[in-house]
Amino acid sequence: MSSKPNINGLRLPLDPAHTQKIQGILLGCIAACLPLLPKIVPVFIILITANALLQKSVGKRFRQMKATGFMYAMTGFYGLHVIGMLYSDNLAFGLFDLEIKLSLLLFPLIFALSPALNKRQFLYALWAFIIACAIAVVIGLVSSYQEYRAHDEKIIYFYGPHFYPFMHLGFFALYLNFAIACVMHLMDNYRLSWKDPGFYGLWLGILLLVSGVWFTTSKIGLLSLLLLLLIALTYWVITYRRWIAGLLCLLILAASLWAVTTQTSETATYLRFESAIQNLLEPVPERSMTGSIQSRKQIWRLSTYLIRRHPLLGTGTGDVKDELLRTYDKLGYTGLKEKQLNAHNQFIQTTVALGIAGLLGWLSLLGIPLIRAIRRRELLLGLLVILLAAAALTDSIIEVQAGVVFLALFLTLLMHRPSRTDSSKN
Repeated sequence: MSSKPNINGLRLPLDPAHTQKIQGILLGCIAACLPLLPKIVPVFIILITANALLQKSVGKRFRQMKATGFMYAMTGFYGLHVIGMLYSDNLAFGLFDLEIKLSLLLFPLIFALSPALNKRQFLYALWAFIIACAIAVVIGLVSSYQEYRAHDEKIIYFYGPHFYPFMHLGFFALYLNFAIACVMHLMDNYRLSWKDPGFYGLWLGILLLVSGVWFTTSKIGLLSLLLLLLIALTYWVITYRRWIAGLLCLLILAASLWAVTTQTSETATYLRFESAIQNLLEPVPERSMTGSIQSRKQIWRLSTYLIRRHPLLGTGTGDVKDELLRTYDKLGYTGLKEKQLNAHNQFIQTTVALGIAGLLGWLSLLGIPLIRAIRRRELLLGLLVILLAAAALTDSIIEVQAGVVFLALFLTLLMHRPSRTDSSKN
């Protein structure tokens, strides 16, 4: 009788206990690598997929798999992109887009096929992400300080691309905001009070992460942070009926906002907000202008032209970029064409590519988790959806790995969280 393949003491196919343990470790690795080592994230995605496929009775589990509405929404949304290839001319770009978005298909299947995570593994994934984000902020502060000392102590080296040049700052701010939400969830999960030393450690972690959001100078990141804090405070006050403490926290938050707006008027973050408000109030800018707000206003107006031409099915998965660039060129928007900018809004980007059908798919992908979060009072899931929706207003977040893997991983993780944490104490 031939023996089963053996890898470091593990027999293949893997039994459910080994599959569950390995999955928990790999989820933590993916979560930690997103802000620190994004280039090796695909390696761990391949490993976690292999782990799900190498378990015992995988065929039986696949046949008995119970698909949820969320699973249909995420895999169906990916399926719409596959269908969009049927009427695309640029197959190379379309195939690249399907490769980027493959996480939308893999993560729901991985979680559906694998044994359910226990509470410890779920919290391990959250801790891995929080610690990785905190380390990334420290790295940013250290590198900024080195640049600050090397360039005549100019404070600008603590802001924007100088602060964390290793990834898009909008996505980094999104990560930090979700990490703050995760810390709040852990504080509630462990029932920490002001008498516990861990309470102060977690609050120091929140302050570190908040400072990181500030130094990114991301406008939508800072607005999302403010919204996150207000929602979390409202939830906490209503759930625990701490009206006086809630009012005190609100006053502290208002005082903090006042201090920030009056004492930081010369910082890069404040100046970016001031410029953004001025640009929003101005009419649509000249064709050659390529500033952040100006470019988005131009793109969003031009995208409606494409949506009117292809309302039902869109331009196709592979042709969306070509059609946008062709429209920029045709209407004389030279700056947009030179930078080859996408729609910088996921709602618009999806509608241009896949039409109304794609927009409905995208809305269901966010809507189903949001409805569950409201019904079951799952604060962390609700905050994640709100953060994703806010980020999607100013960036096409699932057109790159940094956004699509983050969305697919954490939405799926929170939709499959252990049942014992599905209580009102979220």
